[in-house]
Amino acid sequence: MKRHGSKGYGKTAKIGAAWGVFREAVKLVIFLPGAMLLARMLSPEDFGISAAAVLVITLANRLGTLGLNSALVRLKTIRSDHLSTVFTYNLAVGAAAFAALQFAAPSIARFYRRPEVGDAIAVAAVSFLFVPFGSINTAIFQREMRFKETAISEWVFAVIFPLVAVALAWSGFGFWSTVYGQLAARLSQVAVQVYQGRCWPRLHFSLPAFREVAPFGAGVAANRLLVFSTENVDSIIVGRLFGIAALGYYDKAFNTMSKLSEKLVVDPGVTFRIFSIIQDDAPRFHRAYRKVILSSALVGLPFFFALIVMAPELLQVMYGPQWAPSILPFQLLCIVGALRVANGYSSAAIMAAGYAWARVGRSFLRIVVLVVAIFALQSWGIVGAATAVLVASLSSTVMTQTLLNRLVGLRWRQLAGPVLPGLVCTAILVPALVGTEFVVTSWLSAPSALILLAAKALTAVAVFVGFVVSFRIAGMAAVVEEVLADLAPPLQRFYVRVHRKLRGMEPVADAQRGVA
Repeated sequence: MKRHGSKGYGKTAKIGAAWGVFREAVKLVIFLPGAMLLARMLSPEDFGISAAAVLVITLANRLGTLGLNSALVRLKTIRSDHLSTVFTYNLAVGAAAFAALQFAAPSIARFYRRPEVGDAIAVAAVSFLFVPFGSINTAIFQREMRFKETAISEWVFAVIFPLVAVALAWSGFGFWSTVYGQLAARLSQVAVQVYQGRCWPRLHFSLPAFREVAPFGAGVAANRLLVFSTENVDSIIVGRLFGIAALGYYDKAFNTMSKLSEKLVVDPGVTFRIFSIIQDDAPRFHRAYRKVILSSALVGLPFFFALIVMAPELLQVMYGPQWAPSILPFQLLCIVGALRVANGYSSAAIMAAGYAWARVGRSFLRIVVLVVAIFALQSWGIVGAATAVLVASLSSTVMTQTLLNRLVGLRWRQLAGPVLPGLVCTAILVPALVGTEFVVTSWLSAPSALILLAAKALTAVAVFVGFVVSFRIAGMAAVVEEVLADLAPPLQRFYVRVHRKLRGMEPVADAQRGVA
């Protein structure tokens, strides 16, 4: 970064946010048609088997760097021996993981009581061999805030997966279509990352360089492993307790929530990098964090609670009536999605402040809470599993915010204040959506799911835009004005004029609004 003033970093963060929204919007446009086709071409059993295998590919993508990438991003300066050491280490770990999964695949198949699961996992484990080749370039993109390169590599994955998976499903490959589709998409993504970065570190291991990145990287890796376990242990238990078909229904609900929540999260890597740069300036760090939380709550809370109301129509339109058992778990998991959006930034702030190991114990405790809750609620089936995830997420949110309070110095009042605009918007939005359903069903005796979904979606957009334009709550207007000023000055001027007419007041400075 060449700019070191608060204005420069603030604008860079907003540009990163804009790129993130654009990147995820394009991915969503690509994702939806493929997801809709696959849901109609494959059975719940196919999705259950592939879910167990794709879990391995996801693990490779999450842990392929063993946390050392984050250490590269956070270092003040990096040398060539840092890059070569991390690359060599990642390759060695990937090869070891591939060998371990080949050995473990039969045992995993017996655990699920389906031999197909073992076969799929053995193939999916190949991802461990090539993911490390793109890891160094990913760290460089994040460190240098090269938003375009990150977006392109993710778009490649989003395009290749549905093309390959749908073609194979059409040809009768069943669950193999999603396994091969994920592998092909991930390999293509790595190839693009290597091409864009043009960085090919040599095979060389430097012990001094490793010692500089290992302590922080190991803490990040431990947290990633625990977070991954928390996000997937429920699926593992569901597959064991209730069978592969139940896992298919549950995975459809969880995966849909995850995909939609990803569209709302401004790349945590961007905020992590900026938080890392300003970590020593506490007032500035606090202001930046509160702005991020205000923005994420303002968008995330109304979005996910709107999805709860629209869930019956949304899943029927997207996947078909055969996926009705996924509706209630999806509604419960939408609350988890809202919590996940905020917790992602909290984790980035804690990590950027240098406390990589601080969350390990709490993450482990969350896993314990999750497992105990799933078994306690197993009589409720996949609805009980979704409820257990919600309980664990609530406990994790409290622990994370308490930790942030203690380590970073943000008090509960400072953390709760920025959430208020999102809560108020949600309190207005939900009754409006319920009222819309009442009006449409009264006007049309039996409206189709598509008509109901369209009516609710239009209502949600109208209420949200009206709220942002009309209300002026606890710093919300100041943040909106600042974002528009950096990204769309004409809209910012329009926004200010509207507020002057509605409220008869001049724009209020950030410091007067409580969020600087």
